[in-house]
Amino acid sequence: MAVDLVPAEHASWLAPLLPGPPERPAASPEGLMELAIAISAANPRRGGGPFGAVVADAGGRILALGWNDVVPSCDSTAHAEIVALRRAQRALGTHDLAAAGRLVLYASCAPCIQCFGALWWSGVKVVRSAATRADAEAAGFREGPVGPELWAAAERERGLRHEPGFGAAARAAAVLAAWRRAGGEVY
Repeated sequence: MAVDLVPAEHASWLAPLLPGPPERPAASPEGLMELAIAISAANPRRGGGPFGAVVADAGGRILALGWNDVVPSCDSTAHAEIVALRRAQRALGTHDLAAAGRLVLYASCAPCIQCFGALWWSGVKVVRSAATRADAEAAGFREGPVGPELWAAAERERGLRHEPGFGAAARAAAVLAAWRRAGGEVY
């Protein structure tokens, strides 16, 4: 099943962020994290939350983008990581992303408990996050009980490794702080 990397209704703000042509964009791991952070910074201008995510293969080819759509879509599950996972699963035609090889999810912020659960079942093998749970909570979000012990269980039981503090963590944290100062809606 084909799923556009950049859906038409989001093209005006997402397409300019891509590191290459929409048909075959790819980037380095650092570039992929920069893209997730750029999505998190741009998304609040359209009413979304300050979170972004990218699913890519081991070679850096972008398979799916995710943006926090909780408020615009009236959907409490529409976190950036989950939007990216849903779009990757549709694009690849499978609920089990492990079937596609070693996929990596780049998240502008450490995943909350809901996103941790979705990642547990998704088949993604690596999660790289920039801003921390503490950064999200300083902005007013309640992330739930996700800590090193849960990530250790995920690696042991599901082969899912978390690499926190990846890339431009300070810039990702600054996006959250700016969103909070601007009076963004906490959910």
